[in-house]
Amino acid sequence: MDNKKYINVIRYSASGITPKYNTPTDDSVGDSYNHIIDNIYVGSVFSFTDEDFIAKLDQIISLVEPPSNITNSIKILFDDMDYVDILPYAEQVYPLLDTGKKTLVHCLAGRSRSCGVVLFYMMEKHHMSFTEAYTILKTKRPDTCINNGFLKSLQLHEICENQHEMYK
Repeated sequence: MDNKKYINVIRYSASGITPKYNTPTDDSVGDSYNHIIDNIYVGSVFSFTDEDFIAKLDQIISLVEPPSNITNSIKILFDDMDYVDILPYAEQVYPLLDTGKKTLVHCLAGRSRSCGVVLFYMMEKHHMSFTEAYTILKTKRPDTCINNGFLKSLQLHEICENQHEMYK
């Protein structure tokens, strides 16, 4: 299957917002997945339409419910809301990314949750500043749009880490 672009259509259900999968269109909103750093890819639920890509992965980390036909993903589910602290979830994902396995980290649109936890990984693993990591991430995945609450948590984490290093 060629890597076509898809529009992310959502519908509301009793349990919240869930993806509604549709057919390829020319009115695309970004790529379904992008390579970011090391063996790490960030994507949306539409990443699963590229069966060849999915077959080549060593692991899939789902930050939202994956499509029902995907049974081998590691689920670390959390809401994409400003009031949610991303750090506990990013800390759970970090050791999975640090294995060196070819990994897809996906959320619904592949713009906020998945980008946020990969940003945390880049800051921790590669000792990048928030700004440096964000610039690389935004270059590799231009549709990146991390919610303000996640951004503030990640920036505060950087400040705390820097202060901790000063007092060692």
